[in-house]
Amino acid sequence: MITQYKSTLWIVFLWIASFLAGVFVSKNTCWYNSLVMPRGIPDSGTFAFCWALLYTILTTAGLSLLHQKRLKKVTKKALFLYSLLFIMGLAWLPLSFTLQSLYFAWNWILVTGVIALVVLIHLVRLSVLSGVLLTPYILWLIYATVLTYGCLILNT
Repeated sequence: MITQYKSTLWIVFLWIASFLAGVFVSKNTCWYNSLVMPRGIPDSGTFAFCWALLYTILTTAGLSLLHQKRLKKVTKKALFLYSLLFIMGLAWLPLSFTLQSLYFAWNWILVTGVIALVVLIHLVRLSVLSGVLLTPYILWLIYATVLTYGCLILNT
């Protein structure tokens, strides 16, 4: 029963946090819309769909970690790193839009990418499923890093 309660809280928290980040960004797009964009940047509908899909996948990976019963110390460390990664990912757009700094955005996403790789290493030790589920997010981070760097170069 407690595991089901934790799982429900986990899902609700992650979805509310994701929703609030999306609302914040959607209301603060003037700066973003004024930027010169590199080739290959998707439209806002595609971005919204991809983020919703990625957060669903990340939530599932987190749930997989919550249900680990072995290696409690390692699981707690992995959950901490996973939570840090999720917060870093959520904070990237609101912070970038608030600060209106592509240099900051690019550095933030680079650090997020490094944390994602560390989390992947920890997750695979505990749950192959969680590691596999994190892979699309890491690929998206690589794509977002390239796009952010392209924006940085085109707008400086």
